[in-house]
Amino acid sequence: MARAVLFRIVMGFLFLAEFGACGSAAVVIDNFQVGSITVARLGDTVAGAEQSGLDPASVLGGRRSIVVGEYGTSEQTLTIDAAAGQMSFVTGDTHGYFDIAYGSPANPLNLDLLADGANAFALTYDPTPEKPRIGVMVVSATGTSTIGTYSAGVYSETLADGSTRFVLPFDQFLADVDFQNVEQIVLSSSRFSPQSQVMLSELITVPEPATITCIGLLGVAAFRPRQRRALARWESAG
Repeated sequence: MARAVLFRIVMGFLFLAEFGACGSAAVVIDNFQVGSITVARLGDTVAGAEQSGLDPASVLGGRRSIVVGEYGTSEQTLTIDAAAGQMSFVTGDTHGYFDIAYGSPANPLNLDLLADGANAFALTYDPTPEKPRIGVMVVSATGTSTIGTYSAGVYSETLADGSTRFVLPFDQFLADVDFQNVEQIVLSSSRFSPQSQVMLSELITVPEPATITCIGLLGVAAFRPRQRRALARWESAG
């Protein structure tokens, strides 16, 4: 019995420590839970929208600058559904493109992304038949660089709800980017395939190793009934 109590105490401390690491360093770039909007290119004219006064807890800096269809097909639609916490992008019969910018030369973020121990972006999307070609551009005074779901060094994780999270480590960006003074972050598509759709639910920063730990903790929670049965057998034997 004493061993079982000690086991529970130790596991409780480990769970709290690791769970805290999962959430403590996150900077929310966008969780799409505020600012519902539809921006559509229908024809030859590029579509755009500026949003301000948004909750900075959900949208970095409280502003979005959206551009849809700078290139590609005449039918491209980007929708942010705040009630669903989701951004979707749909294209017509040729490639589609969008950009969502956070911060600008006139309103720089001046953000230290390393302050809380983060070293990667995490981009979560709902499963679609095709892996989305989504990139993240980081702009600083010393340099600008973009990597995406298609880049070397980027990997994906399957979350408990069935969605997929792409992890984009900071060290895969060009070395001259200053992550301690970021002026702008841009979420964009790269030659999004014709007749396809992507649905994103969040872009955040994370401490890269903790993403795997979080998945493990979710697994521990999922198998808790099995663990209880095993612990009961151990207690009866102890």
